[in-house]
Amino acid sequence: MKYPCGIIKDLLPLYIDDVCAPESKDAIETHLSDCADCKQFYNTMKAPNRFNPQNTDTNDAQMADSLKQVKRTIIESGYSRIPVYDEDLDNIKGALYVKDLLPYIGHGDEFGWQQLLRKIYFVPKHKKIDDLLRDFQENKIHVAIVVDEYGATQGLVSLEDILEEVVGEISDESDVDESFYRRLNENTYLFEGKTHIVDVARVLDLDEDLFEDVQGRAETVAGLMLEINRNFLKKGDEVQAHGIRFIVEKMEGHRIDKIKIIVKSNE
Repeated sequence: MKYPCGIIKDLLPLYIDDVCAPESKDAIETHLSDCADCKQFYNTMKAPNRFNPQNTDTNDAQMADSLKQVKRTIIESGYSRIPVYDEDLDNIKGALYVKDLLPYIGHGDEFGWQQLLRKIYFVPKHKKIDDLLRDFQENKIHVAIVVDEYGATQGLVSLEDILEEVVGEISDESDVDESFYRRLNENTYLFEGKTHIVDVARVLDLDEDLFEDVQGRAETVAGLMLEINRNFLKKGDEVQAHGIRFIVEKMEGHRIDKIKIIVKSNE
């Protein structure tokens, strides 16, 4: 059985949830192996589903927890934003930002830390990742809870998760490996998309804060291009900032893998 691309795309939500008929499942898998456009659409659609519900022992707090228990949760998780639920994960009340708690860190268990909760953003399970990134940018948020069609919690997605889905794994700022770039000529360089903006500035001998006005929440050079363009990019696309040209040299799926950077001549 063969389906046209339009029908395949309509069936993908059922395929992702593994509730479509066996013959349709076989037809979809065959089609995805042959059609690059539908395969790319499928990868974009399923991206939010890779985030599993967090471990309630280490990454979440309950409304009934004492301040001591909350501090232990924060230390063990290592996260700066902690979802808070009441009795079960399908009843999430908000998010606790560690920076909001810091002024009260010396208080005893009588302190009502629950008053510090911030509103948390909820996103449907099948939301496309490009729409999700746009929501994060427009609402100035860093984390959201993924829910299914019944409102049940499926997991948590962060801005970093989304950007890594697009630009690849974000390297650590302490990484001193110099293999992330290659100088092509006096004014032209080839960088990995996941390179931190501060590392790019260091290599190009630029002020580390040069792109502060356009980088938004981006940490990598690929993320910087997305912030400037405000949309997804393809090979050959170019953006400019402060007289410096950024050109997409290579793509890996949705991820910007290599970026050519051309700096202004000193002449």
